[in-house]
Amino acid sequence: MVEDITERQSLQERILDIGENERRKVGQDIHDDLCPHLIGTEVMVKILQKKLEENFPEAVETTEKIRKLIKDAIRKSRSMARGLSPVFLVNRGFEAAIEELVTHTEEVYGLVCTYKRTGDLDFQDSRDSIHLFLIVQEAVSNSVRHARGNTVEIKQEQSEDGVLITITDDGIGIRDITETDGMGLKIMRYRAERIGAELSYATMDKGGTRVIITLNDNLTIYEEEI
Repeated sequence: MVEDITERQSLQERILDIGENERRKVGQDIHDDLCPHLIGTEVMVKILQKKLEENFPEAVETTEKIRKLIKDAIRKSRSMARGLSPVFLVNRGFEAAIEELVTHTEEVYGLVCTYKRTGDLDFQDSRDSIHLFLIVQEAVSNSVRHARGNTVEIKQEQSEDGVLITITDDGIGIRDITETDGMGLKIMRYRAERIGAELSYATMDKGGTRVIITLNDNLTIYEEEI
């Protein structure tokens, strides 16, 4: 039995590592290849726009709209690259990465997304911060894709049980989530286990879903006024 559990944990870690490598590669490809390509395209449209100003002024408005769309694509691509690659998280910290996630969620999906905290988390291992960020990211993604709500709130606070992070939406709620429900949920649970956290869900009385991440004694919050 012990050997089976150890083998399962080892397999889970290998799956997560493979996923992290692929995620990092995609994020790097977007940053190094797609973003420069889009920037070059925007510059070419800008040059074309100047040439059209003299002979075809009526076309300038259309080219300006094209430039705006390309600029939006550049901004969204950069945001996606930061979300996929943990380099941004390691360099700037967990809280900065969550702030970026909030901005990305609002800009791309048109939801009201907020992040409330009483201080910053003190991570002993940067890999823990990556796993925690990806759990929050997946929870927000689930709210956006399935909840059909208008708001998402991320809250980070110290509780009697440890550090508590909640992701709450005002959508349609959930029913009877089990281990058989989706690869996304399974990966979230694997990540939580890997950093010694507990993951649970709750349906709110007035509708909506709350994802609860409890980080026991392995993390503390540096209290500060935000």
